[in-house]
Formats: sequence, C-alpha cells, structure tokens
Amino acid sequence: MSFLVDIHYSDFWADPKIQSKPKDWETLTFDNLKQKVYDYTAEIMQAHQAAGIVPEMVQIGNEINGGMLWPDGKSWGQDGKEFERLSQLLKAGIQAVHDNNSGKEIQIILHLAEAGNNQTFRWWFDEISAQGVDFDIIGMSYYPWWHGPIEQVKANMEDLIARYNKPVLLVETAFPFTHENGDSLANSYSSANPIEGYQISVNGQAQFLVDIMSLVNELPNNMGLGIYYWEPAWLPIQGATWSTNAGMEYSGDQWGLGNSWENQALFDFEGNALPSLEVFKQQE
Repeated sequence: MSFLVDIHYSDFWADPKIQSKPKDWETLTFDNLKQKVYDYTAEIMQAHQAAGIVPEMVQIGNEINGGMLWPDGKSWGQDGKEFERLSQLLKAGIQAVHDNNSGKEIQIILHLAEAGNNQTFRWWFDEISAQGVDFDIIGMSYYPWWHGPIEQVKANMEDLIARYNKPVLLVETAFPFTHENGDSLANSYSSANPIEGYQISVNGQAQFLVDIMSLVNELPNNMGLGIYYWEPAWLPIQGATWSTNAGMEYSGDQWGLGNSWENQALFDFEGNALPSLEVFKQQE
C-alpha cells in the first residue's frame, strides 16, 4: 500500500470550518510562524526517516478550502493578501519536505473538501498557482450527502486535470452501510434515505465504491491516482473515542461517547469485515 502523511498543523482535527493554530503557535509573528511550519514539517520527516519509513506523498494541510493556521493563513475575508500569506505557509511546509526527503521523490498534495464544487476548486487552485506554489497532486474529499452527485465529481476532476495538468487523488471518501448508530455519539450521516440512488446498506456501500473507483480509474491519461477510504476501521467499542481531552474544545465531542463515523466503516459494529471490502480486490 502507498503511504500518505497528512499534516493538519493544529492541535486537533483541521477541516474547512476549523483551522485552529496549535496553542503554542498562537502568539508567533508571521515570519516566526512560517519558520515554525518549516521546522515542524522537517521534524515529522526526520522522525519518519529515523524509523526507516519515508512516505510516497505528503499532504500540506487538511481540507484547506479556507486556508490553514487561522487567521494568518485564512484564504478569504481579510485584506486581499490572503493567498499571498497562505502560499508562504504552504511553501515553507513543502520546502521542508523536499529538504528532508532521504533522496526520495516525494509527491506534494494540496487537499480541498467539496469534490463536486468546480467553482471552489478553480478559485482556490487559480490563486495558489498564481502565487507559484509548487505541488504535484490535487487532493479531494468526497462525501456524497455533503458534496453533490458523483457526476459533478467526475466533471470537476476532468476539468481540473485539463486546467492544471495535475493528477487527482480522492484522499477521503466513505459511504454508510447502515443508518443505525453503534455508540452514544450521533452519526455524521444518520438518515435511512437513499443517497443519490444508493441504498443505505452494505450493497449500497459496495456499489458506491465500485462506481467511485471506476470513475477515478477511467479519468483521462491515467491522471486518477486512486482513493483513500476514511475511516474504514471505526468500531463502537465501549469507552472509545476519536478525540482526546485536549481536542474536546475544538471538536465539541463529549469525552468517551465514541465517534460519528462508525456506520460508514468497512467492518460491522462487532468488527467483522463487510463484503464491501472485496471491492478493493476486484478494482485493482
């Protein structure tokens, strides 16, 4: 399997709505913040080198539609220099990867959510390209109940490949095998209604995987690199949680209630592998 390192640059999970700086970085000047991004990224790369594991890909930020390390790296709503600052932070992280790559060619991913939203992707990557940010892969998140029908994702991917001549990678996707809840935390998707024609069932999950893998595999010029399923192994174990006490203030989750994605795993609530897993063998 390929190894992708996803750096969030936050004390907790970062996504389009939450891009909080680590607490220890909150009072840094912008120049010092750039240096911290470089140093922290270099430290991560060196730790992997020391363990004898060098990734094939590194993702600088997670779902950074709105930028990262707010407010310094926010991509909208300030003074017209948002992308100038964001690009400097991205370049610092990218440079640290290249300076600590153990002689291996590591691919850099820039990752946005909303895979069906072509307008967002064009706006963001036009701005980043104009700032001279050097990256290799366009990463996307696709959750069909949030991000639109699969046809929109296909159209967006094809347009981005033609516009930027970069491959695309679906770095997050999932589909529910049940509408039931396995723990005390509400599910991210809980409706029993179909999603764009897919039933909420194991068969529906498997068919979604077949369709999204086929879409990526059939993109022009072999520019579809594949998918990462997030997160296949969530299990509703008593007392388990996806967050920590340190992360509670960011996530809003209550400690020990579980997580909101277990009904989208590739294992049932008892930990048995679902037939959906077979799709990964069939689509190789």
